[in-house]
Amino acid sequence: MKNAGRKNKNRGFMKLRVWNDAVELYVLVNEILRNIPYEYNKSKSNTLDACHSIQRNITI
Repeated sequence: MKNAGRKNKNRGFMKLRVWNDAVELYVLVNEILRNIPYEYNKSKSNTLDACHSIQRNITI
């Protein structure tokens, strides 16, 4: 029972092409939005959250 609380012990989703594409999308969007002015921080945050939710939903 050492790893009873650990989720996704198999981690097989990391081999999926769609998961890797989602990670690449997040990195790309993060690089694009890096220099966005402070006034658009909320939009920037929402966009990054949307990109990150793709890979989070695959791991479930």
